Amino acid sequence: MSDAPAVSAAPLRRLDAAWVDWLRSNLSRGCSEPDLVRMMGENGFSPETITTALDVCRIGLASAGATVSGDVSSYRPDPIRIDDVNHPTVLDRTVTLAMRMQDPNVAVIDDFLSAEECASLIALAADRVKRSVVVSDTAGENEVHASRTSEGTWFPKGEQALVTLIEQRIEALTGIPAENGEGLQVLSYGPGAEYRAHHDYFSVQSVGGRAHIGAAGQRIATLVLYLNDVEDGGDTAFPDLRLSVKPRAGRALYFEFHNAAGQVDPRCLHAGMPVKAGRKWIATKWYRQSRWG
Repeated sequence: MSDAPAVSAAPLRRLDAAWVDWLRSNLSRGCSEPDLVRMMGENGFSPETITTALDVCRIGLASAGATVSGDVSSYRPDPIRIDDVNHPTVLDRTVTLAMRMQDPNVAVIDDFLSAEECASLIALAADRVKRSVVVSDTAGENEVHASRTSEGTWFPKGEQALVTLIEQRIEALTGIPAENGEGLQVLSYGPGAEYRAHHDYFSVQSVGGRAHIGAAGQRIATLVLYLNDVEDGGDTAFPDLRLSVKPRAGRALYFEFHNAAGQVDPRCLHAGMPVKAGRKWIATKWYRQSRWG
């Protein structure tokens, strides 16, 4: 087991980049989880934070089925939009910043939604979902594809009060104007369903990608909301980062992949891993450079 990062005088309450790297490295080398839990406890982490740490750093991403592509060496991320505060008040709700790392810019926020809000959003979507689609590279149209086997639906802005509240919370958390967000997409994954490794930004090399960029600019960031606990599987995996985020009801995963210079970060390649047991419900918001819709 490698040495733990230096400890500050105040008790540690959440993950930072140094602890993410330490935990990720030791898990990948096969170190005992009980030993890692013990060391984190000795360094001031609460049991809840240790559980979250393991949720977001467990290794086992071989089935993500893709590797990073593109030039990473020239990409320089802007400062992450989420403030370095353990328990920020986001509009009407106090949340928990469980992990915040930069270069690449990724954060995990627990308690972003209440249990009641998660259940309500699932209920609103349950009768509307149908086979999910992807954006065609050739024409820019939506099409069914074998890489994405979930079911989903969209909520246009202003259709539901709960969706509006969620969008306002995201704006309060990130500072990205709600008007720059695409509609809220709710997705349902049954046993075996997955979304193979992909980027959320549009390819400037494709006709379809250029058409979408021309409409409202490039996608710049994604926020995923987990609406239920999944019995087994369904993690969101970042193969190049060796990170895997476990679905937990109310949890939000946020990542940025576009900077002020107009570059995109290929390290944010990610996959919705196959659900092994149970069903996974998530909601996704993609954000553009300018007003969408």
